[in-house]
Amino acid sequence: MDTLNNMRVFVSVVDYGTFTAAAAAMRVTTASVSRAISDLEANVRSPLLHRTTRRVALTAAGERYLPRVRQILADVEDAQAEVLDADIHASGTLRIHAMTSFAQHYLIPAIAGFRRLHPDVAVDLTLSQRVPDLLDEGCDVALLLAETPVGTGLVGRGLGTVASVACAAPAYLARAGTPKTPEALLDHPCLQLLSPVFPLDEWVFEPTEGGAPVRIRVPAAPFTVNVAEAMRAAIEAGMGVGLLPVYAALAGLRGGTLVRVLPGYQLPALPVQLVYPSRRDGDAKIRAWEQYLSRTLPAAMAADSAEALDLTSVAA
Repeated sequence: MDTLNNMRVFVSVVDYGTFTAAAAAMRVTTASVSRAISDLEANVRSPLLHRTTRRVALTAAGERYLPRVRQILADVEDAQAEVLDADIHASGTLRIHAMTSFAQHYLIPAIAGFRRLHPDVAVDLTLSQRVPDLLDEGCDVALLLAETPVGTGLVGRGLGTVASVACAAPAYLARAGTPKTPEALLDHPCLQLLSPVFPLDEWVFEPTEGGAPVRIRVPAAPFTVNVAEAMRAAIEAGMGVGLLPVYAALAGLRGGTLVRVLPGYQLPALPVQLVYPSRRDGDAKIRAWEQYLSRTLPAAMAADSAEALDLTSVAA
């Protein structure tokens, strides 16, 4: 039994005064209207209407029941309109999770541009160095770096890649010498960035001129940290050689406080994914955010990578 539909029929009969008029207004048969009222009365276990040959009238139970039914139907219509609006118009709060350094460099400017286009969307941004559980933590979307598989119930959208570089401070290289091959790094303190971005114990260098990748088993690090900006500060302080995503290295390369080592090699690019629960793929604010990032983020990351390589070639 469709109780909501029967409620609508009940209200229509009251408003139009007869079963026949209500049936005409709803474009159904009089028999179906009569059946709906009978089913509704059976469900509430009380007669709701006095039936006469010319008109119907509310019983005492019907008089109590009618205002509640009108409110229920109004609430249902409001809920449907709200959901429909959410599917069409980007509004509400968008809860985003991202890695700290990546968000500071790319997402804050992206959010500013996004909100200029979608001022009805508020953004709640959470930064951390871990992969969140979107389904349990109430996040709408997450920006993930590295080869993180998309789990059951999630949708992943690739947004490009982030390049990374091995860096050292000019003063450190003047003191300790510049490594010419990946194997030469074993004679230097290798600083470790603790994050999903880089493996802890193996660095992979791919020759830019072609050839097999060189894998270096990194010895125990004298310094570890979990935020790229802090790693950059440690490298600039002359503590050793470390790996940095280009967005964290770029300011130091521009200013000369960092130098890329092993410019004849490149590190594997790190894929960037936008991930969100599949049950929310109809949400207009998520759809709008995905479309905005797909238009802006890949170009921004590519531009940073190209600039980093240009600055490296000048320094080398």
